[in-house]
Amino acid sequence: MENIPWSIPLSLISDIVPLLFAFRVRPGYQIEKCNAAAIGYFASSQGTLVGQNFCCDLPWSLASRNILAEGIPHNQSQRSFQIELSTSHKTFQCLLYRESNDDGLIGILCRETVSEEVQKTTQIRNFLRMVLDTISIGVFWKDVEGRYVGCNRAFLLTTGISSFSEVIGKTDFDMPWREIAHEIRQEDLSILETGVVGHIPITKEKKVRLADGVPHHIKSFKTLILAEDGSIQGVLGSSEDISHLYEAEANRREQDRQLLQADKMMSLGVLVAGIAHEINNPNNLIMMNSSMVTKIWSDAKPILQKEFASKPSLRLCRIPYESAEQEMDILLQGIVGGASRIRGITHGLKDYAGKDQGEAMDIVSVKSVVEASLMILGPTIQRHTHHFIVQHAESDLFVFGKKMQLEQVLINLLTNACHALPNMQGWITLAYRLREDGKVGISVEDSGAGIPSELLSKIREPFFTTRHASGGMGLGISIALGIVKAHHGSLDICSEQGKGTRVEIVLTHCVPKDRG
Repeated sequence: MENIPWSIPLSLISDIVPLLFAFRVRPGYQIEKCNAAAIGYFASSQGTLVGQNFCCDLPWSLASRNILAEGIPHNQSQRSFQIELSTSHKTFQCLLYRESNDDGLIGILCRETVSEEVQKTTQIRNFLRMVLDTISIGVFWKDVEGRYVGCNRAFLLTTGISSFSEVIGKTDFDMPWREIAHEIRQEDLSILETGVVGHIPITKEKKVRLADGVPHHIKSFKTLILAEDGSIQGVLGSSEDISHLYEAEANRREQDRQLLQADKMMSLGVLVAGIAHEINNPNNLIMMNSSMVTKIWSDAKPILQKEFASKPSLRLCRIPYESAEQEMDILLQGIVGGASRIRGITHGLKDYAGKDQGEAMDIVSVKSVVEASLMILGPTIQRHTHHFIVQHAESDLFVFGKKMQLEQVLINLLTNACHALPNMQGWITLAYRLREDGKVGISVEDSGAGIPSELLSKIREPFFTTRHASGGMGLGISIALGIVKAHHGSLDICSEQGKGTRVEIVLTHCVPKDRG
């Protein structure tokens, strides 16, 4: 008490001394005046405090009221004396002194006292609060009625709730996850019924709709809270948003599936190259023999023509010679042309399925890229549409790059366009041109289903596909984009759901030296 200026009369205790409660009371303890600190603690306004009885109307404990009732009369001769008064929550050191012996007015100064035990408890409480707010897992505790008594900041972050006031005093039926509040309450009751701390704690994972309106996967742990006397106080629990683990697991399974599919495709590429080689061997024999047969026929025709001139009834394989000669020319041209086409397709398949690490950057004809791609994909396009159009530039265009990789990009885009068509009446247009900005544009446009706007930003991501059921890998656009970027170009995609898609490869135009 020695640090308090007790000698200052009550008339000088103003509202600028917030740490002291100052009163002036009349005989019988009727309050005549008080300062703002007293009003703030004991009443809501000065009008409700002035006129009240300092001894009986203020929330002193029974022992404190007895001290007040006995203290003043027994100290009539003393001008001032000290006493200790307490409420249910706090203890105060008080100085009572007589302002005048005539009017009986008494001044009272009160200061809150904090015992060493209370200070230690407060320090422990503050430390525990700091620890709780440092933990990254949400922690909460409820009373036996299911009302939230407290929580840490991580609980607010996990649930998306903005302030403690939106939690304290509320139940789960007041929270964003009210749709499962009954289930949560049953869990709490099952813990309260055990009456033993740590007895079969409940750990569960459930899908919960939080403040953001989105369902989250939440893992919770709950146990019982007991007071020192063994009475049940409530439930202590923790909650952790583990949605990212579910997402990671889903992504892992999807990547495993896609990697397996990619491995199949790699094996298929080896198989295709092997089949192309096996087809090419007999085809080479056909080409060589057909060339020999063509030469033999060329030598035999003059002899047969002389024979036909002397014998007009001459037949070859029961066909009149004149018709047989024309048919033979057409048949030989068909055999040679068909064998050449087979060789072109098998060479294209072998090149497409093979590795291109050794392929150097070079000046590439766009027309040759288009023709090579159509040589491989021509039958596929014919199976998907009756309306396929190729729009050539006025003259051949050239770019600097790897021909095989550019073919791969174009084949991917054409394949996607084929799969987008709902029926054979849909159309695909392949065009290449010299753009106004001086660059080469190779575009593939279709009248298919189009891409929803919410998915348009994702189609460049690896493994993203809308064709899981039909074996889509989600690598076509991603790989195409990587190849085009390696060629210092861009891949422009425009799509509208229900109207179709247009993809354009934009590359730098390159003029060969012999044409410069």
